[in-house]
Order: sequence, then C-alpha cells, then structure tokens
Amino acid sequence: ANIKDFNTKYNDYSPYFASKDYKELYISSSRDGAQGNKIHGATGQSFSDIFYTRIDNKQKWAVPAPVDKKINSMYDDGAPWVSEDGATMYFTRCRFDKQANLGCQIMVTKRTGTTWADPTVVPIAKDSVVIAHPSLTEDQLTIFFVSDMIGGVGGKDIWMAKRAKADGPFGPSINLGEEINTPKDEMFPFVKSDSLFYFSSNGHPGLGGLDIFKAQLKPDGKWAIENMKYPINSTADDFGIIFQKDEEKGYFTSSRTDKSKGGDEIYSFVLPEKR
Repeated sequence: ANIKDFNTKYNDYSPYFASKDYKELYISSSRDGAQGNKIHGATGQSFSDIFYTRIDNKQKWAVPAPVDKKINSMYDDGAPWVSEDGATMYFTRCRFDKQANLGCQIMVTKRTGTTWADPTVVPIAKDSVVIAHPSLTEDQLTIFFVSDMIGGVGGKDIWMAKRAKADGPFGPSINLGEEINTPKDEMFPFVKSDSLFYFSSNGHPGLGGLDIFKAQLKPDGKWAIENMKYPINSTADDFGIIFQKDEEKGYFTSSRTDKSKGGDEIYSFVLPEKR
C-alpha cells in the first residue's frame, strides 16, 4: 500500500525502522526542507536528507521532520541503517563540488539521549569510489555495502566486510561474487543475517528496472537467488526493502506510477504465508 501520509512528489525512499515497535521510521527524501541547497543533476530535485516520522494510534503517519543537522549535510544524505537499540546509525553521504562527483562514503554516528554525535567516515576504501547503502548484522560485526571499486563483477556490486568487535575497524572488502553480482547494478542490501539478505538488481532476470531479490546462503556455500515477484516488483524500479524482525511484512520503495504522487515512493507490504 502506498503510504499517502508522507509520500510527496519528490523522491521518498529507503525507509528504516527507528524503534523496536516499528511505529517510527527514518526515510530518505529530497522534499522541501532537505538541507542540500544544490539541485541534483540526475533528478532535478534537491539533495536528499534523512527524515523521521512516527505513526499515531489512528494509524496516521506524522509529517516527516528532518533529523539532526549534523547528519543532514549540504550534500546528499540517505539510505540509513539503524541498530535495534536506536543508538547507532550508518548512512550514505555522496559529496559534490561545483562540477565533480566526489564519490559516496558510509558515515556512522552514535546517539546519547537525543543528541547525535558528529558523523565520521567508515574507512572502507579510498575516496574516489562509491561506498554506499550500508546494512549490518545485528551484532554489527558484518557490514554489507555497495561499491563500484576495482575487483567487482561490473557496475555497482554488493560487498561485505567483517570485524572482530562492534566498534573496531572492518577487515578487507569481499565481493559477494557472480551469484549475486552481475555486470549491471546490485544495490540497497537489507541484511537479515549473515546467510540471508535482500537486494535490488537490474542485472538479474526480472520484471523491469531494479527488482528486489532474496539471497539465501545454501549449505554448500553458494547463494540461492529468488525474485520477489509481483506485487513487490513492478516494471519500474523497486528497491530499499526492510522487514520487521521475524515477520514477512515491512516497507519498500518503488517508482511505479500506480496511485503515485511522483518520483520514488514508499509502500508497505505483507507477504502471504507460503503454503
């Protein structure tokens, strides 16, 4: 279902749960009120920022408010991942100067009370490439992310890195290989566990544009890939899916035009039980 309460004619995408009861969301949006004063060449819209909204007892979502200015910079900020306790946020920041695209980085910030600390760059690779769309396992020891760095299969790929402790440095980046990655783009991972995650691709066979896929690690160490099919996927771009913890329900993003105000919009879904 299209979330009419907070979708706008601008791009609204990549939701993430902000509370354990799933009644609060962070969303990425290029709506009015976003900090970035520049217009993004690709979309004609202002750079995106991260916004916060919550649902009331009447099941109505509040008008999203921008999060802390430390997080929302003059650049493009979005696609957050938030720890279950709500105290740690990883997100993507893509930097631009007058003409050049300076690449994307993953930033991390921690919250004390209601105050977020200044975000710092998560050192994964050099500045010149795209490092984006962070998604971590619950213990924060494994990060999945998107990059076009050298050593990939082509286009943007999904990579992972591991570390020994939750605030330590990540080890080397590992490309998830040709079962997951194609010569086209794989993006927006959502990690349920080391052995189960969801991602979007325009390289695997699908309904058109970006489609959402499920990747499950088999006992032999290979990934089984499954297209999520209609109505999750459409002929437009479908991406940025999130699930409630042990349930087949959540939210995703689509650029489909059905009942849409325009641009990317956020939809809720409930998958029927498999019989």
